[in-house]
Amino acid sequence: MVQGKLASVVGPFPQYDGEDVHLSDDGSAALIVWKDETEKTAQLVVLNSGGKVSFRVDCGHPDHSPIAAPGGAGALLRPNTGGANQNTFLWYTREGNLRSLDISPNPNCVGWIPDSRKSLFSTSVGFDDRYRLIDWDAGKSLWDIACPGDNGHGVDTRFLRSPH
Repeated sequence: MVQGKLASVVGPFPQYDGEDVHLSDDGSAALIVWKDETEKTAQLVVLNSGGKVSFRVDCGHPDHSPIAAPGGAGALLRPNTGGANQNTFLWYTREGNLRSLDISPNPNCVGWIPDSRKSLFSTSVGFDDRYRLIDWDAGKSLWDIACPGDNGHGVDTRFLRSPH
């Protein structure tokens, strides 16, 4: 959406390895494109919530799955190299790749703190579900807590048991 109207195009960008535009809750977006027709250099394009390009910066190949920060202040990418990097997130701003952080196990970006560069992640293995708040400017976890409830799913099942 641009000024309340649906946008039919994002720009004349060469599509990168089947990646699409990834829209965030505040209307900002991120996409990976080829820098030019030679298809040798990948580039991250981040749009602010008004649909304007916030910044373009070279990124790694084969990075994927961009997640735009509020207002297009930055974006997270994941390296698609397999192995040890499967839980790594790369923080990009207009200055480039500023930092990387391993968020294990099985990370999922739940969302962003409004008007910030802080994101909430859930992690899980089996029934051990946790939440982590990451400050990307500092490059560190601010807190890491267990999921509320005794079964890891946010519901305390003691209150669901039959009285019989």
